[in-house]
Amino acid sequence: MKPSKKRTKAVSAGTERKRGEEALRQREAKLREALLAAIVESSDDAIIGKALDGTIVTWNRGAELLFGYRADEVIGKPVSLLAPPDRPDEVPRLLERIRRGERITHFETVRVHKGGRRIAVSLTLSPIKNPRGEVVGAAAIARDITQRRQAEEALRQSEEKYRSIVLNIPEVVWTADSRGRVVFISPNIEKVAGYTPEELYQGGLELFFQAIHPDDVQAIKETFEAAFRDQQPRDVECRGPHKEGRWIWLRVWAMGAYEKDGVQYLQGLLSDITERKRLEAALESAARLPQENPDPVMRLSQGRIIDFANPSAHDLLRIWGRNLGEEVPPEIAEPAIAALGSGARRQAEVTYGGRTYLANLCPVPAANYVNLYAQNITARKRAEEEQRESEERFRSLVENLTVGIYRTTPQGRILMANLTLVRMLGYENFEELAARNLEEQGFSPDYPRRAFREHIERDGEVKGLEAAWTRRDGSVVFLRESARVVRGESGNVLWYEGMVEDITERRRAEEERQRSLEQLRALAAQQQSVREEERKRLAREIHDQLGQALTAIKIDLSFLLRELPAGEKPPAKRTASILQLVDEAIRAVRRISTELRPGILDDLGLVATLEWAGEDFQARTGTRCRLDLPREDIAVDPERATAIFRILQETLTNVARHADASQVEVRLAKEDGDLTLEVHDNGKGIPEDKLSNGESLGILGMRERALLLGGEIIISGAPGQGTIVRVRIPEARRT
Repeated sequence: MKPSKKRTKAVSAGTERKRGEEALRQREAKLREALLAAIVESSDDAIIGKALDGTIVTWNRGAELLFGYRADEVIGKPVSLLAPPDRPDEVPRLLERIRRGERITHFETVRVHKGGRRIAVSLTLSPIKNPRGEVVGAAAIARDITQRRQAEEALRQSEEKYRSIVLNIPEVVWTADSRGRVVFISPNIEKVAGYTPEELYQGGLELFFQAIHPDDVQAIKETFEAAFRDQQPRDVECRGPHKEGRWIWLRVWAMGAYEKDGVQYLQGLLSDITERKRLEAALESAARLPQENPDPVMRLSQGRIIDFANPSAHDLLRIWGRNLGEEVPPEIAEPAIAALGSGARRQAEVTYGGRTYLANLCPVPAANYVNLYAQNITARKRAEEEQRESEERFRSLVENLTVGIYRTTPQGRILMANLTLVRMLGYENFEELAARNLEEQGFSPDYPRRAFREHIERDGEVKGLEAAWTRRDGSVVFLRESARVVRGESGNVLWYEGMVEDITERRRAEEERQRSLEQLRALAAQQQSVREEERKRLAREIHDQLGQALTAIKIDLSFLLRELPAGEKPPAKRTASILQLVDEAIRAVRRISTELRPGILDDLGLVATLEWAGEDFQARTGTRCRLDLPREDIAVDPERATAIFRILQETLTNVARHADASQVEVRLAKEDGDLTLEVHDNGKGIPEDKLSNGESLGILGMRERALLLGGEIIISGAPGQGTIVRVRIPEARRT
């Protein structure tokens, strides 16, 4: 039985409709593939497809820019050609993990450019599966993190440079010990995580570990243990709780381990990387699937007409007041059209609704459109502005200090100097100062740069070194300098940094004071010499003239009394009284003459004079005086003999007046060409404040007598232990 014509036509029409629908689906699939391929091709990141054996099968424009190879140079070749020779096992290990179906994210490593230079990259590898779920290949996204690595190194140097403003930097500075105690954490931890330093001091590291995301606890514990064990810098990224109850991403650096008093300590930084993590996740998502990208992604036909926008771009469109099919604002259209015309990527930084975006414009000239990838960089701009303000505050602080600040290379080249130091050395600006070399021109000949460098390299620092620097006009300025060595990671000397204070006026005042002191001492010495000569003259005249006159009076009086007739003689009692008065006058003349200048000193020498002085002291005071004197007289000039005698005389007078002693020991000797005198009593002692207050004119006079002859006097004592006076006078004045 044959089908009717009507039924045949209906079947034919249905077949044609199905064919049309299938063709439509195929065109849509090809369009989606073409769209995705175009986005991949115009991505900033290197996107590479490879088989399970490591053979490269796809290679986008981003990979060509990152590694320098054209697609026809690498497709069909092993991906290991990008790996450095010192990492031969890395690619096989990664491929093995892909075969197991693992997804690898943020794997930081090193790859080699076609030109041979090494590139720091972050890899994200995802397995490619067929409809049956079997892994048939891998997609790799490589991102150049050289700038980030450089930024990290710049951060390390910045931390060293601005260590004195730790409390102003955005990172949290911390120190912990091996017992789990938080020793120090900077106050901005409260800004990062909401916790106060006091809360962490009380809870210690256990509070920190208990609060860390369970998936990250093991990694951070291993990092801390490795840092304590190996004493090498470690870092780890983990999720920690904010006090408000939300998770935040943290990067923890364990940068320096040391031991003190048997306890190990670890120092480091903690940084909030929540925003960075969000951006990284957003960029990764954009590279995989623009529709799921949290950042705005658009396609601009002719560089200005919006013909595609992912959901994240709708907010931006709403701010612009634009819809699909309409033109973007001029500040986007102008660089986009320029990028399309030149075929080169452009960037534009724009601000909308209080948010700042970095618009990456990637042209596809063959299709006459531009892909726009917008990143919200508001937080980064705010951080940059905060850092700029912080640096400006530090720079203003340094420039307004009253002391000079500098940084130099070990060879003497000036790297940095504040305005105070520039003016201190007589220059108009830093450039003029930087043209000089400290080792060759900076120090006066009395203070060579070489000696300073040997000092600082030996000890690692210099504190309070007084040096003479040369100014621009050749004059000398005296500076008090403190400096330290700054070393790199390998221990090499990077530079010296230090601080100098102008002490020129102080030095001049000290020199003037010293000159005045020397003049006063010279005058005192002259007066002392004149006084001694006058005493000697008076003693001689009193002894020779007055003494002889009194003796003659006594003789004449005695003769006169004997010659008087018996009836005219005065009473015997009165006669005896007159003769006694004459004898007392003769003794007084002898005592005064001896006190002024003992004749024994000039006639019999120093040893005999000291022996007489000791015996006289014992006879007058009743205090026992033990003498330890040379058997033979010591040959010494009159000036030194007089000084020793006067110092002993003053010392014994002080003992009699203040010591309340029962015994005094006196020792005189000649040691190594020096004349030494030591007097030790067993009295109540002299307090330290009495020695240093300068109120005792007797002690001051004793010191000056010794100093005038180039000697020294040391007085020591303690309550209840007596006092010791030690005198040392050289044979000739020391220079």
